[in-house]
Amino acid sequence: MVVHSLKEPEVCYDYSLKRGQQFIAANDKREFSAFGTGDISIAVALQSTQSDFSMLDSRVKVTTKNLKHKESYYSPSYTNAYLPAIETNTTTHEIAIGDNIKKSTAQKGGEIKPTKRYYSKFVYAGDKAAISDTFDIDLNVSIDLSDKGKNYVTHLLTTNEDKLNMKDTPYTRITRCPQSPRYNPKWGTFNVERPKSNQESAPEKYTLFTQVAGKKFDMEVVHYNNPDNLKEEIALEKQSVELELINVSSFVDENSTFRCENPDPDIVQEINGKKKIFTTFNNSSRALAEDIRLTSVLRNAAFRVWFFEDENGTLIEHGCQEDEGCYAGLYEKYYKKRELQSSDMQFCKAPCSNTNQNCYECLKQYYAKPLCSRDNFSVRPLSYRLSLADSNRSIDDDAKVNVLATNDEANTNTQANLVAGYPYKLQGFATMLNGGNTEIAKGYRVKFGNSKSGDMYSTLFSDFGSKSCVDDNDTAWNIYFDDGEIFASFTGEDVNVSSGNLVDHNNIGEYRYELYDNNWTIVDQSRFKYKTFKDTNDCVVDEHKIDNAKNGKQGCAISSKLEGSPDSKIYNHLYLRYYPYTFNVDGLGTGAGTDNTKEFVYINTLADAPNGKDENMSYNVFGTFSAATYTGDSVNNFVDGCYADPVDMTLYHTYLTDIPSATPYLSYDLLDYNTSIPRKNDTPTTYDLEKNTKAPLKIAQPSAAFVPSMQGSIKMDLGFNFNRTNNNPLNPRRILFSDFNITYSGSPELSVDMKTDYKIYGNKKITETVDFFYARAKTQQSFYDDIAENSVITPISVVLYCDLGFTECQNRGIMAAFAQTNESNWWKSWNHFSPTDGTVRIQTTKPGVQLNRTTANLGTNAEDNTIGVNRDDSLSLPTIVPVNLETDPTVTDYTNRWLIYNQDDDTLPDPFYKVRFIGGSGWAGHGAAGHVVDGESNVKKSKRLEW
Repeated sequence: MVVHSLKEPEVCYDYSLKRGQQFIAANDKREFSAFGTGDISIAVALQSTQSDFSMLDSRVKVTTKNLKHKESYYSPSYTNAYLPAIETNTTTHEIAIGDNIKKSTAQKGGEIKPTKRYYSKFVYAGDKAAISDTFDIDLNVSIDLSDKGKNYVTHLLTTNEDKLNMKDTPYTRITRCPQSPRYNPKWGTFNVERPKSNQESAPEKYTLFTQVAGKKFDMEVVHYNNPDNLKEEIALEKQSVELELINVSSFVDENSTFRCENPDPDIVQEINGKKKIFTTFNNSSRALAEDIRLTSVLRNAAFRVWFFEDENGTLIEHGCQEDEGCYAGLYEKYYKKRELQSSDMQFCKAPCSNTNQNCYECLKQYYAKPLCSRDNFSVRPLSYRLSLADSNRSIDDDAKVNVLATNDEANTNTQANLVAGYPYKLQGFATMLNGGNTEIAKGYRVKFGNSKSGDMYSTLFSDFGSKSCVDDNDTAWNIYFDDGEIFASFTGEDVNVSSGNLVDHNNIGEYRYELYDNNWTIVDQSRFKYKTFKDTNDCVVDEHKIDNAKNGKQGCAISSKLEGSPDSKIYNHLYLRYYPYTFNVDGLGTGAGTDNTKEFVYINTLADAPNGKDENMSYNVFGTFSAATYTGDSVNNFVDGCYADPVDMTLYHTYLTDIPSATPYLSYDLLDYNTSIPRKNDTPTTYDLEKNTKAPLKIAQPSAAFVPSMQGSIKMDLGFNFNRTNNNPLNPRRILFSDFNITYSGSPELSVDMKTDYKIYGNKKITETVDFFYARAKTQQSFYDDIAENSVITPISVVLYCDLGFTECQNRGIMAAFAQTNESNWWKSWNHFSPTDGTVRIQTTKPGVQLNRTTANLGTNAEDNTIGVNRDDSLSLPTIVPVNLETDPTVTDYTNRWLIYNQDDDTLPDPFYKVRFIGGSGWAGHGAAGHVVDGESNVKKSKRLEW
């Protein structure tokens, strides 16, 4: 009886993850996110790290949170392939692992032999585009302390923290095997090298250069006398070996054995369209494999050589290549006797007795030895084929798109015209060399995030030259490639697979979209601290060009710009010109009158006046508008000196009555507060329209109005009215204002929502009817007779002009309630409100004395009957009392000139009216000498007598 000291089993694990054919990054927490299509496979490799005893009845299970299990596989130590698993539990999917698994015994598990490695694989349904999950590994083993199968001790091992933290837990931790990204395979007597490497000096002598998908190159398999001494090459008389290209991105244990011995057939990549090729030594130490052409890309690749040894570990020499009969002879000579000695291990008896059953594949699975090249290398794409398209924001129907730009057109600097903030579809794929045809380089799986290293970026670069722009920052476009194609765009860290490759940019200007990846080939660059052969570069650092020589050294970088490729294909960056999507007019207000609340305004020339700009009485469009993105944000590069362009501002209006045949017509005055550049319409716009026809009044707004400090916005005050003369009254105009829009004056071809004639504009919807009245402030009399009393009431009102008769005047806004005055063609304006429509002030004075003011507050009556002018008893001279309209621009309700009227001349009336008070004298008159009149003249009105 052999006595063992009690010792817990020591097992380490490693694992690799794949979605379809694409490997997914692994971590110690066994967390992952997988995007794209294809099933999820979790390959778990286990190794016994102590040599005291075997672990029996070994069973392993992988527990996930959300995945649906499909199938499982295992690989015992005597195969080079996965076998369908013998499940011991169809609910938990726990499978047997190790050697000597037998269904008929009570022990349903396998034997994990000391220091040996064993592989298993669990496959789950990839039924979603984005899958995130975690998993745990549980291992159940038994140890026979008696060596006779009678004293079993069961051990439970797990990665699950909850189980390990249980009180009195029976679980032992499974640790992850020591990790290192360094590729460091087991060395043997075969190596794969570049042609004529024996003529070069170390260390580059044994390095494998970066290759380009689709570009042919050569390799040599070299045979050495001693795996530790690569100086002595040994010729072989006739020896065929299989040469495989494998993906060694899976498993990252410290000596890469997991990688090279990986039984997963999916790690084998095609060479010249085949999974395997053969090369033969003919009395030489080197076997040449010519014109190797790889059609997929690999971040981390290696060559694997397969050969056969006899029971003593001696190389079996043969020249079989693909001759099945030849391999049947090898079976008869070297392996048949071994299989017949074990009834449980007759693997190749049937296949190799019938050459149609693929004897070689069976011998390879159970007897061949793998040996990996001592250096690993990258297979890079040629470039990127990119396009930007408008797809009506669709993420599903790629057939319905308007392609706006591609980066492989003959005219490589052609700009695509786009609108800011609108989601365009970025389509593209990594390309390979294929005789001038553009084909996808399968296997390129990359996440372009906000990398600031300069080694990997997907960036929209500002291409403004010397322009003075508010924002000249570059913008990252985060995109995700899956199996060679752009699969999604995203923000933040997590890929949103429903994004549909949609990208946008929230500013305007000229940009250059570049895609650049200098990290894909990292295993071939000396800056990679885990490089197999240090201090060497197996590609040209920071260079994206292709060396046309068959076995030349390629650039390390992949770029969206490429010239001089072997198939003469030219790629370039995408050149893009962004425009505003719209003009945001939410900040604009409209209204009539000084407080913008009226349904009428007085006719008022919007022109320079003695007291400054007279813009208070008009129909107004005022506030701030901005050039904006699809989402409504301002584009701060729409400024003068950058990418601002002229715009047209158009007010649409309709004459609800006959359009007047005489001038003036509606005109405007515009003041841009952000530029302080006042502009007015010097030539009134004329119309050739019938009534009730919508008419546009267009105003050109130059790019200079968009000053940088306003970042794409203009704050303005725009007034509309009719020119006025003091002595030429006009009939009223009734106008419906319906729209005010701002239109980009250029005509770029833009595609939005699959419409290729999209126009940039912003529209302020208006439905306002406004009456324009010619008005004046009117006293009851223009000149009062001599007044004996010491005060007099002088009523003041505002009246409107209309000489078209009662009905037509009413149709133009003068309602019946606006009673006509005792003067023909004038109507009282009962809606006049002094605080907002203008104040009339009475000014009385003595000669040489400062004016005193009294406000004529017309209220809403348009007439004030309370204003009195008092007589000063000390005066003997007549007192002139002018009635002035408020002209002080600092007063909110100043009337300026819109209530001035002088029927005799187009000038200000002076005085507006006069009142004369009588002093100590009596009569007034004129006549011939000698005629005398007497009476109590001091208490009577003066009589005018003639004599």
